Amino acid sequence: MSEKDEYIVSIEKDNRVELATGVHAFQNLFKHPIIVTVVATIVVAFASNIVTKAFQLRDKKLETIAMFENDIPREIRLKTHLAKIRSVLETSGCSTDGGKELDKPFVIGLTGKTCSDAESLYLKYFDESLKLKNGASLTKMRTIFDDDFIKRESSKLKSVLEILSESSSPICIVNAEKEANKLYIELLEVSIDDIEGKKRQELRSPRPLPTNLEKCNN
Repeated sequence: MSEKDEYIVSIEKDNRVELATGVHAFQNLFKHPIIVTVVATIVVAFASNIVTKAFQLRDKKLETIAMFENDIPREIRLKTHLAKIRSVLETSGCSTDGGKELDKPFVIGLTGKTCSDAESLYLKYFDESLKLKNGASLTKMRTIFDDDFIKRESSKLKSVLEILSESSSPICIVNAEKEANKLYIELLEVSIDDIEGKKRQELRSPRPLPTNLEKCNN
């Protein structure tokens, strides 16, 4: 064997010895109770942090659903009442005659009442509507839930509620109320499923805004 070959073999032996020594030292290091305790503490802390964040997110989702369930039905109801009374006021010529008696109004409860009565009722519901958070729970739903369906349908429900806030057309009001309630129920079910880890495909098919409501946006 040449001198060069002997030198290379010598280096390889030294490297193997150093590697074996390093592995042995590393193994001995983890035999030390203090090191084991430190590593175990780090692992437990990391795992606990992940679990804590998961529980915190779950709590935020539950809080958001509770807010959504409390706010949206009331918002739909109040905005529908306001829209219907607004329709009566605008279609019955109430702007010129407050004492005019209403004949077959859109709101059954106003039958036999006057325009002034309708206006008083409108103001009553309007005062109540000022206490609404107006879509705050929908914004929170889109923020907290990382789900395309929930984000998309929340935006759609927001658009339908805007129709109820602006339209005076009886057919638009009726269709918007129906669609708002349908979207509310779907969002509630899907958000609960999200927390429980379920994915029900029958609730997740893209469904465009009904044509009769798209016309109400114009």
